[in-house]
Amino acid sequence: MGNVHAAFALASLTRREFLTMALACAAATMPGCQSNQARSAPSRADSDDVDPDVRVREAYQYLEAEMDRWSYGTVVYDDGDSGGAGFFPSGWMGDRGDIVLDEASTDLPAAGTTCIKITYTPRGPKRWTGIYWAYPDRPDGNWGEAPGRNLTGATRLRGWIRGARGGEICELKIGGINRPPYEDSSKPHQDSFGPVGTRIALTQEWQRFEIPIPTGTSLKNVIGALAWTASSAYNPEGCVIYLDEMAYDHANPDGLRLVRSYMPTVDSRDRAIRNAAFLYDNALVLLAFVSRGDAEGRHRVRILADSVVWAQSHDRAYRDSRWRNAYSCGPLEDPATKTARLPGWYDKHEKRWLEDRYAVSSDTGNTAWAMIALLSAHRVLASGQKDSPYLHAALRASQWIEEHCRENGSLGGYTGGFEGWEETIAHPAGPKRLEWRSTEHNLDLYAAFSQLATATEDAAWQKCAAHARTFVLNLWNAKGRFFWTGVRDSQGTLNTDAVPADVQTWSVLAMGHDDMF
Repeated sequence: MGNVHAAFALASLTRREFLTMALACAAATMPGCQSNQARSAPSRADSDDVDPDVRVREAYQYLEAEMDRWSYGTVVYDDGDSGGAGFFPSGWMGDRGDIVLDEASTDLPAAGTTCIKITYTPRGPKRWTGIYWAYPDRPDGNWGEAPGRNLTGATRLRGWIRGARGGEICELKIGGINRPPYEDSSKPHQDSFGPVGTRIALTQEWQRFEIPIPTGTSLKNVIGALAWTASSAYNPEGCVIYLDEMAYDHANPDGLRLVRSYMPTVDSRDRAIRNAAFLYDNALVLLAFVSRGDAEGRHRVRILADSVVWAQSHDRAYRDSRWRNAYSCGPLEDPATKTARLPGWYDKHEKRWLEDRYAVSSDTGNTAWAMIALLSAHRVLASGQKDSPYLHAALRASQWIEEHCRENGSLGGYTGGFEGWEETIAHPAGPKRLEWRSTEHNLDLYAAFSQLATATEDAAWQKCAAHARTFVLNLWNAKGRFFWTGVRDSQGTLNTDAVPADVQTWSVLAMGHDDMF
């Protein structure tokens, strides 16, 4: 997302239309935030004769659609490495070596960028094979060793299926894991219903399939969301089948969630960001809905603010109130661990889940923007309440920054944060404290601390704001009349590689001009 609207938010301007327009233009025109329509044809927002109110309305519609992308039900599959997917193809059955699974096939998907492709070549003695999409994701599937998901409220599973040649026959079932006649009493869990299914003869064209759930069925523990099976009896020469856009239909419009930052493409190089909901971007989306000023805007502010607060207190490792730079889009909570989901992707060559180093790290600049957003939510939703969760979350984050990122040398300011994974067997060193200090980050912190001082009526936070401001002013190049990017280390070695434009504008917007120089 762009920096234009960030400057307006940083300056805390009171004119609603400025922030609204800036956010709207960024949402409508930035490459990472385009809709399918915007990618395929010039948007009406690109035309100079379009009413600004229309641009704003269309931008909000886009943000709403992205925010609600996975709130209509529980997704089994909608795209490769989707942040909205709630089940995983981990339960392989029958002649498991007879199938090849491609979860990111680009062979004419029904929607999105990819679909599932399954190639079945009969060779094994059992003469049949299949895959369960199960929860949670376990190396050999969940056959009753772990509980599933609660899908109460769902009435059916819907999806799309086709064959490569037409005439292929397969079976689709839902539920049924560890249930009679295949129940294993040594395993503590089982699907709360099923199996329920149907046999389908395929065509070369995508066809809609639907598996209704019988009335009165318990859905409190769904392990096996979908099972696909095929046999050599119906497919003597094997088959190639495709599946796409499969989901249960129980909506959760008020569920905790964050908005994805980028629309995925077929380019494999975007895997690190395709399901990422960056903290900074979501802070700006929250501010956009604050600026909207109506009931629907406040409703969405509450969902996003509650999600950011929840993520802070439900990290998988940290209990010190830091945020990660990114979380997974889609439902925020992992039902198995009750922690905030982080973005990543499955590497089929390494056969393991991977995560991006930046996404799992914690930058002070991103933290500052989350604070600014939550303090705005506090003013809109809980004005005058000293015990609001939004104010408390911003306060806890500020305490983390002050304790772990403050530099007390002559330059002042706060460091960049912490980089890397929490301490684990795979990462025994834990996260690394970043020693560089960014002019941009300290501008963010100046604004955040200043707003916190006002909200808490605690002058101590104004001193923290002044500490950040001191660093910014110390990075002023009087000869060239611009601010340097920052310093590389604790010794204060200047970073002269680039002179970013946003720092020059943000400094004036956030701190004024006449009183600075």
